[in-house]
Amino acid sequence: MDKKPRFAALDSSHAPFVSGSLSPAISVLIVDDEPGMRNFLIKALSKRFALVESADSIETAEEIRKRCHFDLIVCDIKLPGRSGIEWHEATTDNERRSDIIFMTAYADLE
Repeated sequence: MDKKPRFAALDSSHAPFVSGSLSPAISVLIVDDEPGMRNFLIKALSKRFALVESADSIETAEEIRKRCHFDLIVCDIKLPGRSGIEWHEATTDNERRSDIIFMTAYADLE
């Protein structure tokens, strides 16, 4: 059996697992100021990934990232104080850069 990690798309039929392990290999940080969306994503992603943490603000997200690297960040675009896009662009730690998925509840970003 091949012991190399296998990674797949983030859909319900292909969770990213390490071969021979029951634990998912990807860590996820959710950043959203809306409790309903945050709780929905925590519940959905916790079924597939061993480490799922959340933050209700950019400041909280930065504190969490100081203690743990995340492979994936799911981030709201419209956040109080600074947009998720601005936060991502300001992140200068290229060695610990995470993949990011931006989301918004707004149909128009302007």
